[in-house]
This record gives sequence, C-alpha cells and structure tokens, in this order.
Amino acid sequence: MHFYSANHFAILQCRVELGRSLSRDDPASFCALQRKHRGLHRASQPLVTALGAVECGGLGTGPLSYWAHGVISSSFRFSKNITQSWHALSILSPGLSVSLCWRHAESMSFLPSIMNCLFYLPLRRSHSGFSALQQVALGNAVKQGAVFILVLQECATSATTIDTYSLAAIQSFTPGNFLRSLSLATTAIISLTQYFNFGWSSHASLPEVGIDRAAHPIARLAAQGDDRFRQMVARQSKTLEDACAEYERRYGRKPPPHFDRWFQAARENKFLLIDEFDVMMEAIEPLWGVPAADILGRVENALNAGQMSMIRFAISDHHVSHSMDNHAPWMADQITGWFSQEMLDTLPDLVFAVNVKDEPKVVVAHDALEQVLSQARTALHNSIGRDPELSQQVKFIEVGRQNAWEALTMSCSIDSPSRAFSKTTASSTVSEVGLLSNLTMSKDICLYPELRNLHAILQAPASLALTHSLVPIFSQAKPSSFQDLLYPSPWYAAKMDMMEYREQDDMDWEQKENLVYWTGSTTGGYSTTDNWRSFQRQRLVLWTGDKNRPVTLLRKSESKGPSDNIVTWEAYNSTIASISSSLKIRMSAVIQCEEDACRDQKAAFGLEDEVKDELRASYAAKYNLDLDGNGFSGRFYRLLRSNSTVLKQTIYKEWHDDWLIPWVHYIPVSMDLKDFPEIVRYMSKEPEGLALGQKIADQSRDWSNKVLRKIDMRLVFWRLLLEYARVLDENREQMHCCS
Repeated sequence: MHFYSANHFAILQCRVELGRSLSRDDPASFCALQRKHRGLHRASQPLVTALGAVECGGLGTGPLSYWAHGVISSSFRFSKNITQSWHALSILSPGLSVSLCWRHAESMSFLPSIMNCLFYLPLRRSHSGFSALQQVALGNAVKQGAVFILVLQECATSATTIDTYSLAAIQSFTPGNFLRSLSLATTAIISLTQYFNFGWSSHASLPEVGIDRAAHPIARLAAQGDDRFRQMVARQSKTLEDACAEYERRYGRKPPPHFDRWFQAARENKFLLIDEFDVMMEAIEPLWGVPAADILGRVENALNAGQMSMIRFAISDHHVSHSMDNHAPWMADQITGWFSQEMLDTLPDLVFAVNVKDEPKVVVAHDALEQVLSQARTALHNSIGRDPELSQQVKFIEVGRQNAWEALTMSCSIDSPSRAFSKTTASSTVSEVGLLSNLTMSKDICLYPELRNLHAILQAPASLALTHSLVPIFSQAKPSSFQDLLYPSPWYAAKMDMMEYREQDDMDWEQKENLVYWTGSTTGGYSTTDNWRSFQRQRLVLWTGDKNRPVTLLRKSESKGPSDNIVTWEAYNSTIASISSSLKIRMSAVIQCEEDACRDQKAAFGLEDEVKDELRASYAAKYNLDLDGNGFSGRFYRLLRSNSTVLKQTIYKEWHDDWLIPWVHYIPVSMDLKDFPEIVRYMSKEPEGLALGQKIADQSRDWSNKVLRKIDMRLVFWRLLLEYARVLDENREQMHCCS
C-alpha cells in the first residue's frame, strides 16, 4: 500500500480516533472526524468524506446502532464524482442480511477492487469485551491500509452469513503476505466465535441482552430506547473543559466565542443536555463552505425578496430590533423576549431572517450542497473573483397548491431512490407489522419515495415558497430534504405563556378511557378531488373508519424447545373492526380545499355541523395521537406534559429531535400506518402494553418539564446565534472559545 507521506500520520490518527469513537458507540464522533481531518491531502479525502457521509451529510444523525460505517483508505483513487459522493452504507435491515447500499450506482463497478481489503466485524456495545476487539480490528486495518466496514450488531441480522462471507473475502483477496492476511482472518474468526458464544439470533431484530426473548417487539424497542436515553443523560459534560473537549470531538473545531458564558448560564439554569446539538450543527455545517460575505448578502437579499412571511432581526451595539410586514407580530415579540442583556453582550452586530410560516423555505440542489460540504471540510473557499450579484442571489419560487415533489427533492442525490424512481432496499422497521426502529431513517424523503403519496406537503402544500440558494433562514420545522436552520418554535413558547396545559383539566392515568384519541381539521395541504384521500389526516380518518380494512396484528405463540417452551409473536390477518372499540378518531372541520373536494370530504366524514372538541377532551383518553398539519403539530408539548401517552406521526424534523427518544417519551407511528393497528391493540389490550403506556406517559411528562421549558428554548436559541455569528465572520476559522 502506498500512502502520501505528508499525510501518513494524519490518516493513521484519523483511523485511531475512529476506533475510539466506535468504542463509545457515538455517531457524533464521525462528524468530528469529518471536520477535524478536513485538511488532509486531496488523495486522502475519500477517507474523511466517507466518515462524514453517513452520519453527518448523508442520511442524518441516526443512532450508530443502526448503521454500518464504511471507510475508504487513501490508496483508492476514485473519480471526482465518486470521491465527493461516495457513501458506503450497510443498512441493517431487521430480519434480513446486511445489504450494501451504494448511493451512486456507478460505484458498483469498483466493487471488485474494493473487495480485496474488505472485512466485516460484528460489534455490540452491550458487551464490554468488544472494545478491545475493536482495537485489534482497527490496528489490523491500519497496517493494511484497508477498506473496512464495522457492522454494529445492535440489530442482530444474519451474522453468520456476514462473517462467513467476510472470512472468504479476506482469505481470497487480501493483498500482502500470508501473515498479514492471517491477522485479518483471525479477527473475523474471533468475531464469528463471539457470535456463537453470545447466542445471537440470525432472525432477531433487536438486542437480546437484558430483554426477555418472549417480549413483544414494542417492549423490546422500549427497552432499547431506555438504554439509549440513560446513556445520553449519563454522558453529558459537567465542566466547561469537558464540554469544550466534547464539542471539538463531535464537530472537529473548537466552540464559538463566548461558549464559556453560554455554558455558565446553562449550568445555572439546570440545562441538562449540554452536548446534544447534532440537529443544529448538521444544518450549520454547509455554511462553513460559503464565504461569509456571500452569506450576509444572501440573508439581505432573502429579506428583500418580497416574502411577507419573513422577519428581519438585527443586533446592533448589543441591542436587538426587528422589522416586519406580515400577520404575525406576536412571533416577533416572542422572539424578542428571548434576548437577555447577558445574551446580547455575547453577540456581534448581525442580521438574521426568521420564517414565521409553518412550512420551511430552503432546498439546495444536491451538487451545490455536496460542493459546499466539501469546501467546509477543506476550508477552500473565498470571495476573490466571485460576482456578488450572482453568488448572493436569492430567488423564491411558489409551489403551493401544486405538485412540489421535484422541487422538494432537489437536495437528494440524483441516484437516490426518490430521484431514480426506484424502491429503497433499506428498512427502518422491525417485525411484520412495521414498528419503527429508526425514526430518522423512516422520515428520509430521499430514501423513501413512497412518502410522496403519504403526506400532503409532498403532494400539494397549502402554501409554500422556497429557494434553492443556500441561505440561513430560521424555521420551526422541516422535512429531511430542507436546509433551513431549526430554532425553537415561538408557538410552543406562546402556548406556555397562555398556560394551555392546565393540570386541573387532566386526570390520573387510571381514570382515563382506554382509547386512542384524535380530532382535527383537514390541514396539511390544498386538497382536490384527486388527492385528498392520500393526505395524512384524511387518510387516518378513512383508514380507521373502514372496519373491513385488512390489517396485520401479532399474537403470542408457544412451541416446545429443547429444554423449555419457546414464546414468539406471530403475525396474523385481521381487520380494523378488531381494534375499533379502542379508537376515538374523527374529523372536526374541512378546510383548504377546492369546492368539489370540500363537498366530498364533508360527505365522507359525515360532517353536517363542524363541532370542535375542547382541549380537555383529549385528556379523557389514555392515548393521544398527534399528526402534522400544514407543518409541525403545535399540540405536541401540551400532550407531552399531560398524563396521557403521545402517539406521534410526523415527517418533520424539529430542534428537539436530539432530546426526545422514541419509545421512551412518545410512541412513533409510521406514515403508512402499517404499525398503527398493532400499536393500538398491544397498548390498549395487553396488560404489559398498558403498563408500558403508563410508564411512557410518566416519562414524557417528567422529561418535558425538565428540558422543554422556556429557559431551555432561550438557551438553545442563544447557542444557535453563537454558531450563526461565527459563520458570518470572515475570520471564522480563527474564532473560538476555550483554548
């Protein structure tokens, strides 16, 4: 193998740090490596690109447990296209063998050459002995300069197949002398041996350690979520020194100026999640690839583009002001109230644009996004020779009340399933009933083209004006293909001020009806006679109202084993009628529709008089379903604070996604509703399901009262502005806190 001598040590260091990050099972470390080593020689860039592609710039920041991460060494010289977009992603499809999903079809032609250094190593964080094994594997990989993929067996797939295949590949193709090849083969044998020692199942979809094998899949997902939640809380930095080190480890650069003052304020206000800002940092990262002058110019041009839904905020001489010409002055007042003098003293003069609409505004073309991400990693950007009129141009296009799919998926790779008109081979679910195991992945518009026919904003948004320029616009929520900066919604804060949730209106869990409750209007998009049946809210009401609709449920089955009975959960066919007694779902109003569509919907939903329930009506049910409207649901925080359990269906990302754990603080529901019948059946009819439901209700109420306070929202907004202020400065590469 031939390394570029100037970068030999840096490449090895990168790999060693990868090993350490894997031993911690922390996806954020990949983001840190991607950025920290962005200065490597061009020939070594594939290594760093691959590191960041999956967790940072590819499919989002899902748990490392669900991904196999590919790393390619500097010895492979790919074309520029492959180098910039290579994603070696092995997706752990529950119950299936691991499948390599190449984000570029052209990459398949390189597979034979890559296979000469390829091995898999099943790892599992619940076994402490694996940390040493990881180091052995990484050491061998470094010696060989190998391409390697480490498969984290949180979802126990067909491990026997993986290891047998890996061993054969190593023995047949590994370059170098016999002893060097043997070291890799030995590693694979060790992993295979550990597979048998720990009794991993080739058909299980969830970790078995500490979980009853007879447990329902929902119980397993909840146990896994509990483990993830405990680890997240336990690992938070307690000192400024630790917080700075963790920041640099995650994001590859030092914290922004005045991070120390933010940290002090956070600690004083009992801010619990000091380190969990991956959703924010993922959106900030592309801006590092754009010259600061261009960012400033684009912000001003966006504000002057005639968008009535934008507020111009300006900080000058440590004072804040805003100007607007729209219908939401209360939002401007709410945001202005977040600025304390302590916060303003840490901010330079700057301007930022706030979007008051429910819908986001920024979708950057994939090639342009890849380019700025590459420039962010290498710091190869400047304004010399650029035409400001062109580089700072921002134009908005109106795609409301029309098919917006093409415009909304421009940020997806050209060969992604959503743009290549193909079906994904990835799975974000477990069991035959489609329970969600990877929420981030399940909402990925690029990966799942079928979402197009399941959500209104992807078909015919009620109103949507977007730009394809990379401009930092502060928005409250966004689908996965958007590049807006997420900030805490003033809507949530205003509802807190109004004390929308009143404990006296609620009741204890035991007193509530054993029902899943939802009522609402037909918001979400602009409906016509052709499309309204596929919008998320209308589809739910039609779907649950059809008692003859076939569904798949699970039931317990016992069979005799060698020593005792084996309990499993088997799928069987049923109808909605079997769970109808546990549902209280209706449409309360029909709006946002053409005349014929309005008439048809009123007839379909039996709406002669539009009567809305009082808020307290939802508290009478043990389970409350929360759905998207035109944007995110404004009910979410109120429901989390109640004594009921929240079932959440959404396609949107929000600022709090790092902080709320599915199956711990709420129950996720898939967009296609395939999992919904079994969730309803298990949570309302099985004793253990009811017990779990009460536990989740207690956990969500307790946690939301600790981390979704108004002071938490202010501190998050402050942190966002510190990051934003730094990328606006021409000297940003030298600006940092906490040497």
